[in-house]
Order: sequence, then structure tokens, then C-alpha cells
Amino acid sequence: MSLFQELRDLDDVDVVRTTIDIECPICFGEIEAGKGIQLKECLHSFCKECITGFIESSEDVELRCPFITTLYRCEAVIQQREMKALVRKEVYDKMETRAMDRASNIIPNSFHCQTPDCCGWWVYEEKVHLYKCPVCAKVNCTDCKAIHEGLECQVYQDIKNFDNPNEKLSTEHVLKLVQSNQALQCPKCGVAIMKVFGCDAVICTRCKTEICWVTRGPRWGPARKGDTSGGCRCGEDGKKCHPNCTNCQGSENNE
Repeated sequence: MSLFQELRDLDDVDVVRTTIDIECPICFGEIEAGKGIQLKECLHSFCKECITGFIESSEDVELRCPFITTLYRCEAVIQQREMKALVRKEVYDKMETRAMDRASNIIPNSFHCQTPDCCGWWVYEEKVHLYKCPVCAKVNCTDCKAIHEGLECQVYQDIKNFDNPNEKLSTEHVLKLVQSNQALQCPKCGVAIMKVFGCDAVICTRCKTEICWVTRGPRWGPARKGDTSGGCRCGEDGKKCHPNCTNCQGSENNE
């Protein structure tokens, strides 16, 4: 077999086994051929237990070969595929998470997917605010640092902090509020509005737009009060805008 073919074969495997007897430079134990691990980048060899223990106990993101003498320290980097093949899955997953967290703090515009237990991570452009995670396919909002599919940022933020500004609600809770019609979005400024009880005529706390809670649209048209061209026609011909309406315009029309 040619040297070139031998090198190609080695590149196809995650971990290279030693082909001769060695002395582990960490524990100084005698290791039989085929039972030691030879690092690909520098060719330094160790017993499997020592190199695995070194990797698992390290807190560094980038691990370098542990071979060291009084005159020399190896600076070769241990490959990710080598680490993944040597350590337990749960250990490697923690290492990946640690690496992504540190990268997020160092690299500008870096983002870690907000889906629980997802390892998705990427660098985003400043002008784009919604990104589909390449791992779990969930759409993340880099402005809110959350996943709020189906909601605009302002709506999500307002609903999330409605009950208590100091208590953050989960995305699932926010979506349930909207889906159960416990919250709506102002058709003019987009702020979130919630109604606990009372008439279905509501007023936006930000832009003061009058809204029909049932139709989710403006109560009045451009001519303001009494102009039913805005979408809500409650009270016209003595009919409600919706069977569940609690008189959002009827009382005014009958005055």
C-alpha cells in the first residue's frame, strides 16, 4: 500500500490507534500496540484512559495536545472528531454547549437557538432579525432573544410583561393568550391589548384607537364615531357584529 493511500485511510477514521508498543507520557504506563491513541495533528501517543480523562476534565474550548517536557510543549490542537469519538456523548454535548456559549460572548452578532436543548448556533446580519435554526428549524427573533412565531415583536413583549413586568412568560403562554382571544394586536400601532371583562369596545392604551374586540378591527371609519366603514358594523339594522358581541357599538348607535 502506498503512503498516500495510508494517509487517506487514516483521514477516514475518527481515532488513530497506535501500531507499536508505547509508553504513555502522562501515566508512564506501557501500552501494547493497537491499544493506544495517536493524535492526528502531532502524532503524539497516549493511553486511551489518559487522553480521554484529559479531554473530559478540561474547561477549555480549544484543547491542545497534553504532551509536555521541560523543554517542549506541544501546541497541536486535538480535533473535534477525535474528542467526539473518545468521550461520552453527554460530555461531548456539554463541551459543544460551552463552546457555543463562549463563542456567543466573543463573536459579534452571534446567536444560540432559544429552543431548549438545541445546539443550533450562527452569526447573523444586522439588518435581518428572524433566523431559521439550521438544527431544529424553529424561527428565532434576534431582537427579542426568543421564539415567537406568529407574533410581532411588540405584541410578544407587551403580552409577555402584561401581568407583571418582572415576570417573564413563556412563548407557549403568550401564544395561548392570542389563540384563545385573550389578547389582540392594535390594528394601528401594533401594541398588544388584553380585556378581562366588560364591553367589547376597547381603546388602545398607546395610540387611543377605538377597536372592536370581536372583529379585531377599528370600531369606526375615517369619519370617526358612527362611521361604520371601518369594518365593525355592530348595530346596523339592529344586528350585532358577532353573536358573542357584548354591544361594542350598538349602545352608541341607539343613543
